[in-house]
Amino acid sequence: MDNKTYLKESAKTDAHGNYNFSEATRTRLINALRRYLTSMAELDAIKRDIFYVKNTPKDQVDTPRGYTHGILGVVTESQELAEVFLDHLENGTPLDEVNLREESGDVLWYIACILREAGTDFGASMNGNIAKLKERFPDKFNEKKARGPRNKKKEMDAMQKAERSENSSSQASGRGEIE
Repeated sequence: MDNKTYLKESAKTDAHGNYNFSEATRTRLINALRRYLTSMAELDAIKRDIFYVKNTPKDQVDTPRGYTHGILGVVTESQELAEVFLDHLENGTPLDEVNLREESGDVLWYIACILREAGTDFGASMNGNIAKLKERFPDKFNEKKARGPRNKKKEMDAMQKAERSENSSSQASGRGEIE
């Protein structure tokens, strides 16, 4: 799947039109973002302790570097997205779209670390995600299904099948290979 198709598919999330952003919800969100940012500061410090040092300690934990770097990177870059959004919510400043795009690019970089470690690529991940959502919402999005129980196994099976299909077609066409 290419990114333009994925972006088009993602627009379906908003097609139902629901948006219940009340003052009470805004207050809850601000408080939750403040707590989140406090936690993220510690995770960012841990990421720096792991990756931004010259000497490697001898007591290494057996955790794949790509996953560790990718996951901590996604989490800490999402902190920067949250800071921009919190500033908007608290101070009424316009959302800084240039900064949001820059931080989103950073998140994508770290997602690439995770996908590379997993032996896959963006196309397969996007294809799998759409298949999972179609399994969850076969007709269209609805609140009952979104808040209700899910058949996680069926969703993961649909996702993995779609990923394998995308990986196969990418490899057959020569796309998706890391050089």
